[in-house]
Amino acid sequence: MTANELARRFIVSLIEANVTENSQRDFINEMSIYPFYAIAVDLPYINLAKRLLVGKGTKVATVVSYPLGGMTVEVKLKQVEYAILYGADEIDISINYNAIKSGDWGRVLDELKEIVALADDKIDVVVIPQTDILTNREKIKTCEVILETGINKLKLNSGFGWNTMPEDVLLIKGAFGDKFKRIDFSGGVRTYTQAVEYLKIGATYLHSSTPKQILNNCPEN
Repeated sequence: MTANELARRFIVSLIEANVTENSQRDFINEMSIYPFYAIAVDLPYINLAKRLLVGKGTKVATVVSYPLGGMTVEVKLKQVEYAILYGADEIDISINYNAIKSGDWGRVLDELKEIVALADDKIDVVVIPQTDILTNREKIKTCEVILETGINKLKLNSGFGWNTMPEDVLLIKGAFGDKFKRIDFSGGVRTYTQAVEYLKIGATYLHSSTPKQILNNCPEN
């Protein structure tokens, strides 16, 4: 797999507490030389990313209730409205993990339904089940609830110390087949060998904040 082929399977980001507008601009400009599927930015930088990526063929993604999911549904809906208003192509949503761990599946379902109704066809919705903190039973039940809302795109973890395991991709693929259009691998992708392995087992896209160290080690380089 060439560097360009691999880059098209990456979503890259610089989402940290200390990101300034200048550092965000520098990151986007540095990354825009590669044909990445998307560059993800925090909500305040959607407009900047849209301007810098005009004509590049790279989507702009943003995040909602990220990374912990610890926001009320009203706040999440406001963030979705903001993302739509400023033209983001997709939102990666951290859902209500407290409700999941409490077994309050009705609450998880109702919140996601409200988000889906607001997003409608205006923006792609990707849900983060945070598989690193769930039991296998919780992972399966969470995915069932997500599918019930009509959402078919997953980013398995937010990163931020929660890493995706290959076993989780295999678990979800085994349980749900092709019902999920996307299963994104986030957290722990560090080498070219890992990237290729994760794609082979069924990951659709790979999330990384340090993609250059992977692409620079492609066999063609």
